[in-house]
Amino acid sequence: MTVVVCPLGSTNGVGMRDEAADDSEGVATLRTTITEDADHLKLSVIGELDLSTVPIFVAGVDDVIAMARSAVELDLSELTFIDSSGVGAYVSAFRRARAAGVTLSVGPRSPFVERVLQISGVEDALAAESA
Repeated sequence: MTVVVCPLGSTNGVGMRDEAADDSEGVATLRTTITEDADHLKLSVIGELDLSTVPIFVAGVDDVIAMARSAVELDLSELTFIDSSGVGAYVSAFRRARAAGVTLSVGPRSPFVERVLQISGVEDALAAESA
């Protein structure tokens, strides 16, 4: 497995993004990390995915889609919060990946994220859309 970390704004398409104000001020934070192994790429999403952090998620997804051979897994196991803008960003990312010939799937997820995805029905809707 290869893990590459790079500063925010790097243009090499691999790495970690960590942006937003200090969480002690009540501002959501989000970090994305790309890992690669022989089979696929994984984008780990850590923190809170809401309107203020969607741009960080989108940038991470765009980076990993650009690098992907065929499949990308989202690891949402350390995502502590997701709101409707985060769900919408996931739907948009799924469609951008599909347009690029890449399969984007959600792998591990926190119980909170599982519940939001279940209630929203988004995974079932995207599966039907892809069929």
